[in-house]
Amino acid sequence: MSYAGARTVSVLLVLFAALVQVSIAYRIDLLGATPNVLILVVASISLLTGSVVGAAHGFVAGTAVAAFGGLAIGPYALIATLVGFGIGRLGETLITDEHPVPPLVSGVLATATVQLGVPLVTFLVAPSAPSLDGLWTNTFLVTALSAVLAIPTYLGVRRLLAATSPRHDTAGEVSA
Repeated sequence: MSYAGARTVSVLLVLFAALVQVSIAYRIDLLGATPNVLILVVASISLLTGSVVGAAHGFVAGTAVAAFGGLAIGPYALIATLVGFGIGRLGETLITDEHPVPPLVSGVLATATVQLGVPLVTFLVAPSAPSLDGLWTNTFLVTALSAVLAIPTYLGVRRLLAATSPRHDTAGEVSA
């Protein structure tokens, strides 16, 4: 598959995850927390592909989840873009053979940022927005749930992206 085909598959994966997040994941309630599978997919893609691609996927994810869920697009798109860029940059900076960045850390950081960032940006834009009561408790619960889901999500995304990315031969030429 070509490079463009691999990017198309990753964008379709983000759109599918946004649809699952809005239609299925929001209905799951574990001790008052709902899993945020979409941001784990964005964090995994960002960790594997870098900051620029991660930011683009974060923007698509934030826009899609807001549009599919009938929410304000701005806060979700902004925070998801920042998360995609930040996790991608973290991966670019810290991933070496001696020092890998575990997907657990990136998943927890991404989830906590979204859980705190979206309500904060919403409150700053529209102070008449719902209160921020219980924000810390909810953030802790959702982040703990994401910690459980981070590694399986990363492994699934990595496997899908590896299956759709172009193969490199020994001469460095990309083959189909």
